Amino acid sequence: NESLYIPAERQIIPLMTQSALSLINNKVPLELFPKYILNFGEKFEEATVKINKFEIPFLQITYAKIEGKEFVLTNGQNPISLSSSSSGIQSLIPTLLVVEDSYSLLNKGHTFIIEEPELNLYPKTQKDLIYHLVDRCTRKDENHYNELVITTHSPYVLAAFNNLLLAGKANKKIANK
Repeated sequence: NESLYIPAERQIIPLMTQSALSLINNKVPLELFPKYILNFGEKFEEATVKINKFEIPFLQITYAKIEGKEFVLTNGQNPISLSSSSSGIQSLIPTLLVVEDSYSLLNKGHTFIIEEPELNLYPKTQKDLIYHLVDRCTRKDENHYNELVITTHSPYVLAAFNNLLLAGKANKKIANK
């Protein structure tokens, strides 16, 4: 399996991509940023090249790349630049795009390691996010499998996993009958 680490500091990535030329022009040394953040930023950049539009149904928003700029679209509202969106959205969209892009790679299994997926999200959104991540990150076929490892401090994330575990047990009981 290929490992994919999604750090808690992922929220800085939309700000960095928005300001990349300013950082370079002002000679900000990129060595200041830990390597794992730069690696994740590279994965996010690769994903945004491939994914121009991505719907997030549990939030009723859409990520869209319009004329080379990244936006969040909501029902009936003007587009909001990703770097001007809420901290929860800035944390969530890079996570989902990188997971989606990695999931689309054929013939590879992945181990997704996600630090604090709940960052700056309401409890219901935390639950919906966990359900989405489990759906995308734990699928398997006859040759490959995916794994999901998370770190969390959120009781809502733990409750969501407990619900999924209980649902799995109930499903096995029904299948055995």
